[in-house]
Amino acid sequence: MAYDKVFNSVLWSVAKNWGGRLTSLVVFMVLTRLLDARAVGAVAFVGAILAVLVSLAEMGLAEYLIYRQDDEASRNQIFWFQVYVASAVFALAVLLGPPVLRAVGQHDAAQVFPYLCLILPLASLTSVQDAIQRRALKFKGVAIRSLVGMLVGGALGVATAAAGGGMWSLVVKQLAESVVIAGLLWRMSDWRPRWRCDWAGFGKIFHYGRYLAGGRLLDVLTTNVDDMIVGLAIGQNQLGLYSIGKKLYMMSAELLTGVAYQISGPIFAKARQDGAALWSMFVKVVGYCSWLVVPLYSALYFFAPEVVLLLFGEKWGGAVWILQTYCFVGMLIPLYLFHWSLLMASGSAERSFRFSLVRNLGGIAILGAAILGGWQLFVMAQIARVLFNIGVGEFFLRRFLPFRQWVLWRALLPALASGAAVALVYLAAQASGQLLLRAAAVALVLAGSYTFLFKKIWMDKRKNEDS
Repeated sequence: MAYDKVFNSVLWSVAKNWGGRLTSLVVFMVLTRLLDARAVGAVAFVGAILAVLVSLAEMGLAEYLIYRQDDEASRNQIFWFQVYVASAVFALAVLLGPPVLRAVGQHDAAQVFPYLCLILPLASLTSVQDAIQRRALKFKGVAIRSLVGMLVGGALGVATAAAGGGMWSLVVKQLAESVVIAGLLWRMSDWRPRWRCDWAGFGKIFHYGRYLAGGRLLDVLTTNVDDMIVGLAIGQNQLGLYSIGKKLYMMSAELLTGVAYQISGPIFAKARQDGAALWSMFVKVVGYCSWLVVPLYSALYFFAPEVVLLLFGEKWGGAVWILQTYCFVGMLIPLYLFHWSLLMASGSAERSFRFSLVRNLGGIAILGAAILGGWQLFVMAQIARVLFNIGVGEFFLRRFLPFRQWVLWRALLPALASGAAVALVYLAAQASGQLLLRAAAVALVLAGSYTFLFKKIWMDKRKNEDS
């Protein structure tokens, strides 16, 4: 694989992630000042359910085109299968969803649920097209359509909220964003499905996808089950606060690690026959990502009260401690983020499914037990869940990689040193009582840390070019 092609893919992924997430953050800042916690909580609850339904409808089959075989017949079969399944799930969700939601006391969610379900058929129209683009590392188009979709959806959502639309502004935002992204994706792609579909050979794809679908569904369920638990057990107002803290974490995580995660799958897949090369790539990407996220999440932990107040206002002050808890989760991201991509690159869908089954059922059990201990214990259990995920991932990776723990820990030393430096500088400057002094001191530490990081990345790039 040409190094320049990979490097250009990284640049466009950066443009997509940073531009998209910053746009999303600005829109969310405006909307949260116009909406109350109940409205945010209602749509967050529906969003958690829809994420699971989308995963169920797609079944992850498009990943077959990235990790196994990309040909015209496979594309056409996967496309129509996902359209049929998504249509069936959409019909059942619209019919059964509202009465079930009202029965469990989620009346606001029941109102918006049928409309947000339109995301299901829209997602089925884009899954194969997106996989084709990602396999070819064509992240320029991914970046453009994502940014335009977020801008259009954000503008319409803010306009609806300003006009008094309440929670419906979030519905307008999400639907407009999905429609624009789908339209631009089809305009940019030169592939079109055939109306007639020959299903010969689809059994091989479905056999591969059954493990992938189960693993992906479990991943999505575990990612969103906390929103469902909070909404059902505690209420929409608390879910609104929880959503603020979690969303800030997820946005920052996407900004910091989304690029590496997006390109890791296709790149790992190219080296799947070489265990030593996969291990070397894994150690390097974990080291770089840790160096990037640990000092920044250290800083975010200390400045969380000021960040929440600045971005969302005083009424969301209850989300500060939630954000601080998620900062510890964020520091651990690189240690588990790439496990799935590596397992998929190994070529064993069954192994990937077993990994996902153990990891996600264990995570759900941890959260289920924690909610019995109250609201605060439930939030803090997110850290325990991540530690469990790391342990499970390393257990499975040892089956096919020359895993050496000391090599991995050595790669984390710059990240740990940078995080410790941020903490020490902040605590030393805290005695002054001046926020600007603390911010300036921490900013200098971050600047120095990232200067060394980017210098290291540049030197590795030059080394690869010379070889």
